[in-house]
Amino acid sequence: MSRDIAPPVVARATPAAHRQDAGAVFRPRRAQRHAGAGPAAPAPVEVLPALRLLLPFDEFSEAEIEEIAPLCDVVAGEQGQVLLREGDASDGRLWFILEGAVSVTIGGRFILGLRRLGDLFGEMSIINDEPHSATVSADQPSRFLVLSSLETHAQGRGEQLRLRYYFSRLFSAILADKLRLTSQRAKLYEDAILQVRDRERQTLDLAGQVARNLQQIRVFSHLVESAHDAIILTDPEGKITLANASLERSFGIAPDKVSGLQISTLLGVPASGPGSWQEIAHVAAQQGWQHEMEVLGNREAGPIPAECTVSPVRDANRERLAYAVILRDIRARRAYEERILAQSEELTRANRELREIDRLKTGFLSLVSHELRTPISSILAYAETLNTEGMVAPEERDGFIATIHKEATRLSELVTKVLAISKLESGQMPFEFQQESLAAQIELVMAMVRERAEQRHLTLAMELPERPLPTRFDPERIRDVLHYLLDNAVRYTERGAIRVTMRQDERESVIAVSDSGPGIAAELLPRVFDKFARADHMADAQQGLGLGLPLCYQIVKAHAGTIGIDCPPGRGTSVTIRLPHAPAGSG
Repeated sequence: MSRDIAPPVVARATPAAHRQDAGAVFRPRRAQRHAGAGPAAPAPVEVLPALRLLLPFDEFSEAEIEEIAPLCDVVAGEQGQVLLREGDASDGRLWFILEGAVSVTIGGRFILGLRRLGDLFGEMSIINDEPHSATVSADQPSRFLVLSSLETHAQGRGEQLRLRYYFSRLFSAILADKLRLTSQRAKLYEDAILQVRDRERQTLDLAGQVARNLQQIRVFSHLVESAHDAIILTDPEGKITLANASLERSFGIAPDKVSGLQISTLLGVPASGPGSWQEIAHVAAQQGWQHEMEVLGNREAGPIPAECTVSPVRDANRERLAYAVILRDIRARRAYEERILAQSEELTRANRELREIDRLKTGFLSLVSHELRTPISSILAYAETLNTEGMVAPEERDGFIATIHKEATRLSELVTKVLAISKLESGQMPFEFQQESLAAQIELVMAMVRERAEQRHLTLAMELPERPLPTRFDPERIRDVLHYLLDNAVRYTERGAIRVTMRQDERESVIAVSDSGPGIAAELLPRVFDKFARADHMADAQQGLGLGLPLCYQIVKAHAGTIGIDCPPGRGTSVTIRLPHAPAGSG
């Protein structure tokens, strides 16, 4: 049985033998020819058009087609009608489908379906000889061209040969057409296979490219989501469409809260006008835009300083699709810059202090060399004079010796002050705290300077509590402080009075030493407690190293007290000392 269903198709069918139920089987009318009856009867009108379509003119002439036509019938079958029944014998007829469709079954099992395709004829190549018999039924109303067996109509040997000749030509033409169509279909099938393979290969390549693109998208998505900076995507009008998780990490705003929000609201800029988002977008589209600004944060954080970068996103045609806005939180950077600035200022201040210390050191060396050289020169001169026989009269020897003693004492005081300030600053100065009366120490020091004050015609006065409270302090060190302050007041006061007062409460004692001298220059006042700071405009400024007040400051500080100087213009100088009754660490 042929399985080729390609049009145009020729089928060889064997109709069923007549049975009791043969009324259901299609039995086409035959054109009979009898011996001696003359030429064949003309064929039905509808047969010739069908044959002309079936038989190509390059193989059969019109006369030959008209001679074959009486052997054919055009018949119709209703939907569901049985055309051939399984098991019937064959009588050699050929069937061609003009319109409609049929189904072929063997043993009740569907084998194939045949139908008319365009202007071509379907095929019924069913051989109903046992054991290859089949049942053919109409699937829909159909029409067929049926060619009866050529042998049935042969009346003589010559005619039989001529009919066989026609049949051979007919069969050869149909077979050649089938082979041609089969070849064409094979070529089409081969091309289709190649196209399918190409498409499969393209599909595989496309699938690989899609997979690689998806992998890149996942990687870039991960990079965007894990980026430290907040990345925001807006449409060309500035409406936020996407934002990564860093917007919440850095600025405390969830990405879903800003979706659909205008970017100008987030950046805190106007929607239009100078400095607006429109201006930013215009500049960004030309050359990119970067600036520091205050970005909207959550309610707790408020505006947050950020470095904002805006750049356009374009397609392959350079058309703007969106804007990418990158926000970098610069709070840490600003804090770092402020810290660096503060450190720079601190270093500048330290550098100034170092330069000042270097200047003071240079001045100190010059001052010490001068202050030491003066008493040493006096001592050496007087000593050499005394040591030279006959140079000093007996009545002058006592004066020379007194001068040597005075200069030696002065030299000793200078060295003592230098050593004392060094020990105080290094914490090596020993203190012996005792429960004593400060009033008694004031009276003692006042007695020590009274003679010098009277020599300068200065008045000394003091005001002490009637019942002074005992205070814990180092008597020797506090006497040194009081002695320096009073000695200084006597030295720089030309006329007037020097006054010492003390008042006490339950917590501290307050001692004030005031004079009516010229006071201290305003430019020197902020650094009077610095080492080697001296009032150079004074007449005897050459006296001393500028260590007295720094020494007093260190001693009072060691007693957990404070010392301050008040110097109103034209009203002398007042030094105030505050000492707690029981300083910490004095036990």
